[in-house]
Amino acid sequence: MATQEHIASSHPPPPSPTPEWGTDSVALKDYASKFPVPGFAKVVKGNYMTLGSNKFSFQKQYHEVFIHSVKVGVKVLAHCLRRMDATTLTRRGNHNIFTATKLYAVDQRLAIPISYQGWFELLSEDGKSARPIVSVHELAKVKPDRCLVRENIKAYILSEDSSTSFDKSKIVIAGEQLLLAGEIELPSAIENKKIKLLKCFDSEGKSIYLSFDQKGTFTPIAAEDGFTGVFNIRDIVRRFRLPLTVKLVQGVRPKVDPARFTGLIRLDWVYTDDTAFVCPVDKNVVRLLPVPIDVNLQLVAATNQKAMKASELYRNMMTKCNRMIANYNNTLHLIVQVPDGVTKGKGRTNPNVFSQQLDIPVHSHRSKSKEHLLMDEIDDLYAYVRDGGPPPNLKKFAYDSDEESYWEEPAYEPLDEFRARLQAIEAGHRVNYHEKYRPQDPSKLNLDSELRKSRENLLDSSSAEHVVQQSKPMSPPPLPPRLFNFQPDNFGTDAEHSDDRWEHSGVMCWRNHIARDFKDSDISSMTKGGSSGSSGGPSSNIRKKMQTLYL
Repeated sequence: MATQEHIASSHPPPPSPTPEWGTDSVALKDYASKFPVPGFAKVVKGNYMTLGSNKFSFQKQYHEVFIHSVKVGVKVLAHCLRRMDATTLTRRGNHNIFTATKLYAVDQRLAIPISYQGWFELLSEDGKSARPIVSVHELAKVKPDRCLVRENIKAYILSEDSSTSFDKSKIVIAGEQLLLAGEIELPSAIENKKIKLLKCFDSEGKSIYLSFDQKGTFTPIAAEDGFTGVFNIRDIVRRFRLPLTVKLVQGVRPKVDPARFTGLIRLDWVYTDDTAFVCPVDKNVVRLLPVPIDVNLQLVAATNQKAMKASELYRNMMTKCNRMIANYNNTLHLIVQVPDGVTKGKGRTNPNVFSQQLDIPVHSHRSKSKEHLLMDEIDDLYAYVRDGGPPPNLKKFAYDSDEESYWEEPAYEPLDEFRARLQAIEAGHRVNYHEKYRPQDPSKLNLDSELRKSRENLLDSSSAEHVVQQSKPMSPPPLPPRLFNFQPDNFGTDAEHSDDRWEHSGVMCWRNHIARDFKDSDISSMTKGGSSGSSGGPSSNIRKKMQTLYL
């Protein structure tokens, strides 16, 4: 018996299945309707980038591919801006010197996925924005429902026995969202003095405390019916009329030449595109290819898809593609003019982009790939084990690579035509749009239903102890990347302060900040529908509210 078990255990594992290809070929745009996705396919005709056959290519071409999905993406077409100070204007007698600031377009165009989780603030036509909150004391005065942390700040946490001693602290990193929960007061070592703290909840639902004497940079997260604060791209599209000028406050930024991306963005219009997410079946390829479905590719599907789904190769491809698609949906896409030779595979290209990457010194940290960074950490660990000394400082991988901080998309029309179209739109002329960039009405894209669905998913996945039923719907809806959506039932010792007092003092303080930075001329571009001359209608009421808020 033991001999039989030994013989059975010595048998090699069964070989992994290999794709068996069919004979019926279909175009890429028809593949998802005739064959299951995700699945394995083979390119039998045509080529795009590194896919298909091309005898003139200087790089390896791939025929066997894994098609993860074919999706209709909602994106915002935009272009980058730069701020410049115009010539100083001086009145007669050398009095009242003024410096005019203007925004100028740069050559870089952008495609922003509607799922991008960055935060934007609205700008006036000359590039001015509302002043951020610069201290915890001011934050407590304004008292927004939620706020975005713009700079790292130290916070205190309760001791393990939940006593009133705050002997532990943590660093709240920039980009964290805080839910304000009121003030508390603690006795101080100095007689007749108390320490005031602002109680907050972070995105994990944990309570933290900020001292009133701390400096920091915060911006309110705009409420559902508010016009001040920061917004994500989905809320901007849902609530405002484009074009609109914004500034990227927090989010994954493209690590490219600063002349190409400044953070100042002009959102032009919303459009949709059909994309197939395709990855070559090769362990050395770590980059996914978003392929337009109208590309001339003919494919055959594997006939043993069921057997392939049970293989290790299928699981590895799904894991790799899911990670890259999540990165694709949370980055800004740079639109670049692509030579025909590149799309046909006749030129040498980088794994991420159509154009050449920015030349960076060898010693630069961001010039290293994740593989090189991992090898550096392994070397540090070996040195620590061999020689001793302080343990190495291992850093968690972040967006330190150019390849993960942005994606590139081919430009479907020349830059000069795009500029001419923008000028015609600004002049109020009727224009014809490129079929790939045809504007879509956001109200017909079901953005509200998608938002409600994501909200329900967040509520279902949240811990029951962190969710408190409320008599009125929550406002604002969950804004990414917040993982929990709840309203705490304990606001600290001073929670019984009237909400009216908080509301009036906070709003008035914030109005004063807005009034210094915005002008009445900026209001018309921020409300939907109606001309500036209309009166008595809904848009007129909105305009009056905006004037009251900003002035």
